[in-house]
Amino acid sequence: MFAKYMIHNKDNNKPLFIPESKKVRGLGLVVYCYKCQTNMFDICKETGRTLKHCPNGDKHVFKVYIHVPGTKNERRTKKLDTRDLNEAIRQAIAFNEEVKNNIPQKTDENIKKIIIA
Repeated sequence: MFAKYMIHNKDNNKPLFIPESKKVRGLGLVVYCYKCQTNMFDICKETGRTLKHCPNGDKHVFKVYIHVPGTKNERRTKKLDTRDLNEAIRQAIAFNEEVKNNIPQKTDENIKKIIIA
């Protein structure tokens, strides 16, 4: 009875790809391959084929890297739970806002608390 509902989704095998027209500068959205354990850009590291023809499409996910303001090299990383590029861009923008707004602002009151304590 349940077998008819367990149809394999072809979209999960399809490799993820971010075309140049959809790239958002400064957003930090990339395709990550859990098979190769690396960020994917244009060519598959394992096969040397273009990313659109990568046989490990089911291992691809969207990841976003956001620099933490006020730090030198600190960043936050999040694996996005979608395979739709437009939804991934929305989630990346939301994560960017979350990281940017979650940083405590340096104010005179905070500095006084540190000096007194």
